[in-house]
Amino acid sequence: MRPKPRAARSSRRSPRAEKQPESRPAVSGRDLALMQQLLLRSVLAGDPLPGSGETVRLADLAFATRDGKVLLSDADLGGRPSVPGASTPIRIVTPASAAREAKDDQALAYLRFHPPQIDADGVWLMLSGEMAAPGGAGTMGLSSVRVKFRKVDGAWEAVGGPVASAN
Repeated sequence: MRPKPRAARSSRRSPRAEKQPESRPAVSGRDLALMQQLLLRSVLAGDPLPGSGETVRLADLAFATRDGKVLLSDADLGGRPSVPGASTPIRIVTPASAAREAKDDQALAYLRFHPPQIDADGVWLMLSGEMAAPGGAGTMGLSSVRVKFRKVDGAWEAVGGPVASAN
């Protein structure tokens, strides 16, 4: 016995909806770099995210910027970010170089993007603090924040508020 075919959903837009997301987002390297930059600008410079208007807070940011600079891992990075208005410069590092830079008695904190998670409604980005343990003893996770973006009228906007977690 064959299953009954499902009725097609109407593709009409609601007359009340001002903006509708495009269908399943195609994410280019340029798109990824732009969304990552929007998230970094919110975390480091206090810029509100487009769409939600919220500012993203990372619980361990003070720890990650205590040396007067922000180390940002090149892992899963879409491009070289520019954050005008940030009080600390950004330096791109590899996780291995961060581990080498960690002093024998002091850990070295850095920020890291995780691979984007793409679903039918948009793209989830996660930015976390990582810590290279003293003496090359591995890495530990710090706090993280997730933000969902969707493309609306050709521009990437945040959907809802950021989701934060602290370790």
